[in-house]
Amino acid sequence: QDINGLPFFNLAGYTNIGDRSFAPDPRKGDVRQIMDNLNWTKGRHSIRTGVKFRQFIRWAGITNFARGQFNFNGQFTRPQAGSGQGDAFADALLGLTNTSRLSTPLDVRRHSNAYELFLQDNYKVTSKLTLNLGVRWEYQAPFYEQNNKVRNFVVDPASPDFGQLVAVRGDSVDARSFQRRDLNNFSPRIGFALQATDKTVIRGGYGAFYDAVAQLPFGSQPTQNPPFYLQVDIPTQALAATSNIIVRNGFPGDALDASVIAGRSLAAVWPYSFPDALTHQWNFNIQQSLPGNSLFSIAYVGTNTVHRRLGAIQINQPPPGAGAINPRRPFPNFADVAMDVPIGQNNYQGLEVKFERRFARGFSMLSGYTWSHTMMGDIGQNTTVLAPIKSLSP
Repeated sequence: QDINGLPFFNLAGYTNIGDRSFAPDPRKGDVRQIMDNLNWTKGRHSIRTGVKFRQFIRWAGITNFARGQFNFNGQFTRPQAGSGQGDAFADALLGLTNTSRLSTPLDVRRHSNAYELFLQDNYKVTSKLTLNLGVRWEYQAPFYEQNNKVRNFVVDPASPDFGQLVAVRGDSVDARSFQRRDLNNFSPRIGFALQATDKTVIRGGYGAFYDAVAQLPFGSQPTQNPPFYLQVDIPTQALAATSNIIVRNGFPGDALDASVIAGRSLAAVWPYSFPDALTHQWNFNIQQSLPGNSLFSIAYVGTNTVHRRLGAIQINQPPPGAGAINPRRPFPNFADVAMDVPIGQNNYQGLEVKFERRFARGFSMLSGYTWSHTMMGDIGQNTTVLAPIKSLSP
């Protein structure tokens, strides 16, 4: 594609100059869907069942850093190397970058299919009790590239290919996506409504929900690995006398040489048995009619999510320390290694109280109060949250 314009100059503390990275950013997503439902009522049962098939085709032609990106932090105009305050604008006038980045455009077309089945029965046990019983099965196939323009950087230490880029080996979805299909996504749906007295109604419910298609397949994916996509990051040590990339000299001629793998930024798919995110939702509600055409309700609601996908987690960050950066990296021959990890966790629990008063001519008053507690485990990078995975995947 035709890419023109200025490189992106990022000056710490100043307004950026140049055309922004990733622009133009053409993307196209097609979703083709076939579905059918059947409703059947017999006696006290109202049964509903159905099937759904969806095909996803997603194309991206993202520019990324094809024009180049030059970053300046003022380290070369400090009073003393490694200490004191410099000026990023002065560094930019000298053309001395602290980091630089260059890439090829991204051109990928990825496919996936989704299948869903469900069965739901609304069973009126008595005139005062109704049960809602159901189950769903969902399967979202991992995305694969149409022409197998992918390589995976293996971070599983148990694999003989550990620390290497591997190509597609086979024609199956598993082989082409480097992920095992998750075929056991059964989710129950249970609910009830009970009229305990003439003025009291009790309701409750529980459901499990899978999240498989929310993540766009253009994050840390194997389509972003050499030789189909090339990206180079060139940093300069804080104590260096001059920059590894001086603007007037441009990037080296072999900066995007597909045969050179060392120093590249890579993407990894791991674990192989990548689970889909699962959310459990539940609620319990009591409604009480009061004199004066009023209604009072109190409810306990909760949500818990596990295996939520955290995108583009950098697993090759060097720990703090003295000396050169690369020797302190888990994979010292490469720059960033990005990976999606299924370790996101969220939990919400709340108490909801509501009072409603209906007046004449459609006028009503509604007031409510919520007391809730939320906990999140969506923390990436080199933290204790990632420790279990980091211990298996350096």
